[in-house]
Amino acid sequence: MIFGIKRCKNILPILLVVVALLALASCSDEVLDDGGTGGAVGTGGYVTGNTAVSGNEPATTTDQLEILSPDPTETEDGSTQDGPEIITLPATTTAQTVLDLVIGDAPDELYADAANTLKADFLKTGKSDAIIMRMDDKVVLIDTGDSDDYDKISGYLDDYGITTVDVMIITHFDNDHVGSASKLIKNYAVKTVYTPDYIRDSSRYRALMSAVDETGGSTKLLKISEDVELDMGYGSIWLNTTQLYPTGQTLGSDAANEFAEENNYSLIATVTFGDTRLLITGDAERERMQEFKAVLTEKGASLDYTLVKMPHHGSYTKGIDDILRAVTPRYCVICTDSGTGAEAATVTLMRAVGAAAYYTYDGDVYFVTDGESSVLTTSK
Repeated sequence: MIFGIKRCKNILPILLVVVALLALASCSDEVLDDGGTGGAVGTGGYVTGNTAVSGNEPATTTDQLEILSPDPTETEDGSTQDGPEIITLPATTTAQTVLDLVIGDAPDELYADAANTLKADFLKTGKSDAIIMRMDDKVVLIDTGDSDDYDKISGYLDDYGITTVDVMIITHFDNDHVGSASKLIKNYAVKTVYTPDYIRDSSRYRALMSAVDETGGSTKLLKISEDVELDMGYGSIWLNTTQLYPTGQTLGSDAANEFAEENNYSLIATVTFGDTRLLITGDAERERMQEFKAVLTEKGASLDYTLVKMPHHGSYTKGIDDILRAVTPRYCVICTDSGTGAEAATVTLMRAVGAAAYYTYDGDVYFVTDGESSVLTTSK
């Protein structure tokens, strides 16, 4: 898709690239798609720096197409002006790939004049989840990392000028998802917190409950056991809850150990924004992912997802296999550290469905869309 090209200030270089690309397409019988990784170490193959490559077929790294810049031209005052920069593209590519490569680390410029934008930051917080979403004028936090990730999260909120959080979603109460929630509630105006309906016997859980109580009712806590649809203006969020276990039971402890049952309590969020859908899976394991796939099938819900936040920091589960093959996302994001990485089977699966794989240990992962086209980059 090339909807966003007209919004760029320096349009000529981009148009030259696209015209050359389309000319190449007209002379070839190949499908101009390529798969890719977001520069992650050890995933092999088709790396294009810090921007995603979309599509289904792996590009080769040895067969390249070079679009050369014109010779310098003389201006009216006698000085010379360089032509557009040389852009090297994979031999098979798409218009979306051209946008990704040209926009690079400044995707906001592409959508500066868009009527609606969704911006999602998947923060580099190690083996934990912390996601900031700005859906036009609405702010959503999905998980809050560990307790030592507060400064990172609050730094981003402050840089964006955010003082009010409309929705905080805690997918489950593991320490690496609920860690900074209590402090964020104490220091920002958090309107509503959504959590699964169980109790975690841990200090982080108790701190969250206390922080909500201390707001005197200005922060509403909703433990949900049935699906909820949130109206976010142009967009929406569907929160899917598990029916695998009884509600209200007590699990866990202060220890860092993770229980499969608790992971399977994870709320699964579908974020819809125009034609763009994001799937945020918490730490869901096999049984939970299979349950969600059955719900999608029963509802006749759309299986078209642009981005999937992979469950449980890249651990492989057979349940995600069925989901990923069904929804064939353009991008996959894994929130993890370099020491843990992703399991080989997970990497193989993402490659098999043609998804561009992004890892937060490479840097904060930044996604932006106007609901039609999208760009994703990694910042070091």
